[in-house]
Amino acid sequence: MDANFNGQSGTYILDTGAPGLILNNQFEINVESSYIASGLTGNASIDEFTVDEFQILDIVKRDFVAYQMDLAHIEDEILHRFSGLIGSDIFDQSILVLDYQTQVWGTVGALDISKIETSIPFMMGDHFIIIDIKVAGDKFSMILDTGAEINIFNLDTAEQIKKSKMKNIGTTNIQSASRDHQSTKSVKLQKFQLGKHTERNQEFSMMSFDFINEGLDYTIDGLIGYPFFEGKKIALDFHTGTLHVYK
Repeated sequence: MDANFNGQSGTYILDTGAPGLILNNQFEINVESSYIASGLTGNASIDEFTVDEFQILDIVKRDFVAYQMDLAHIEDEILHRFSGLIGSDIFDQSILVLDYQTQVWGTVGALDISKIETSIPFMMGDHFIIIDIKVAGDKFSMILDTGAEINIFNLDTAEQIKKSKMKNIGTTNIQSASRDHQSTKSVKLQKFQLGKHTERNQEFSMMSFDFINEGLDYTIDGLIGYPFFEGKKIALDFHTGTLHVYK
């Protein structure tokens, strides 16, 4: 995604699991505070500052808190240089359309409902898009994360799912923004539902979400990442809190 930070153009990655805007370490900023942030596989140093102006498409945000950290290891992994990560907060007054087949994205003023297969409500919790899924009739609250390469279940949640619904398929090596790696158990889930939409045979890794759930007044059971989005066209309507999946 092309965007403009304080008059400087750059390419950004859409990451709905990220808080607002996270810049890569390539801009000169006036750091207001620095601290250690927790990630799925460890901790990372992060700086906080105030953005004068950020523009993407016709969206202009001014005078808001953003962050900066070293994301060079992600650049090395994807073999692409980028200026930062854009979270869903930036689009909080928009309808964001993402077409993973044609690799086209944008915002629209309204949707053609005749082209929608199903619509699923979501809620915003802090900066997370949270959506409910059902597995064998049991409901779980998941983060919808366009920046995640994999699906993840909280370890505690995985223990609640009937073993007959999952198949062990080995391990997955996960790297987070903290640069640390962690080997996790992986399973293939027979199926899960989002509203009336059904997904089958998707892979999930197992990790502890204790650091995310600590301090929240609700519980996160896991994360839905790229395996769900692959090959789909979706719309995130932040006006109504609805995920639309196209036919």
